[in-house]
Amino acid sequence: MSAPGLSAMLWFRADPARDADVRQALMKVAEAVASQAPSRIGHRHDEDRAYRTWMIDVGPVAADRFDALLYRLHKAAATAGLPALAQDPPHLESFAWQDAARPPHEPTLTAPCA
Repeated sequence: MSAPGLSAMLWFRADPARDADVRQALMKVAEAVASQAPSRIGHRHDEDRAYRTWMIDVGPVAADRFDALLYRLHKAAATAGLPALAQDPPHLESFAWQDAARPPHEPTLTAPCA
């Protein structure tokens, strides 16, 4: 089985009145990382608050390409103006994806103790 892919999720809260600006900035980020990894953008559904939680999920990529992806993601987010649109500093989370068809470790069966 191959090693799991790694992805990065950048999420932040923004004023819902700035939705069009946030979406445009996230599209610029997605375009900037497109040569390295697939991405998707979105926001929390039916969020009834004074902010909207937005995210961009980028990856997965092989572990040896992950640092380069993070560098490009951070650079693209800054260039697109995401920090100015976010109400607080953006949060970055990393995920290791697993193959849903096969468990990462097969259980070892042993005989019961006598």
